[in-house]
Amino acid sequence: MLLIWRIIREAAWPGITVLIAHGIRAKIFGHEPYVDPAMHLLGGVAAAFFFTRMPRLVPQFLGELPPLTLYLFAFGLTAASAVVWEFGEFLSDVFLGTRNQRSIGNTMRDLFNDMFGAIIFIIGEIVLRSKSTVNGQNQTRRIRVGTEPFGGKLPEPFKRQPTVSPFVTESASC
Repeated sequence: MLLIWRIIREAAWPGITVLIAHGIRAKIFGHEPYVDPAMHLLGGVAAAFFFTRMPRLVPQFLGELPPLTLYLFAFGLTAASAVVWEFGEFLSDVFLGTRNQRSIGNTMRDLFNDMFGAIIFIIGEIVLRSKSTVNGQNQTRRIRVGTEPFGGKLPEPFKRQPTVSPFVTESASC
């Protein structure tokens, strides 16, 4: 349960915010022509944010991804989620009688805006990360020289324990 709240707090909040804003603004201003395209653009940004944060929150599934792989992963999953969203709109139109997809042009515009939003986010993150790095060192995580956690001494549970190998005996000599 704690992981779910952590995911919401650190990765999913932009998507939730976009969905709520979309609902409110669509009621006030109408769904087309301005609210829907803007919300798909922001949805692409939110989805890319989510998909770049998730591998960091649950590294046991994918490990630590190199930046290029992470950004391609985020873009690909944002595009896939946009397609699934458009399928949902289509099924809603067919079975519930809504009119979310008025034409193929509307659908293509929505997909374009979702992917363009992902590109905007990824470029923005690359630029911000490059500005926080000087001489190959991340400036946001720099520790001052001479300061060590725990006063330079690790608490007992964190001390390195000697390893015992079943393949090496003490009497073995080289």
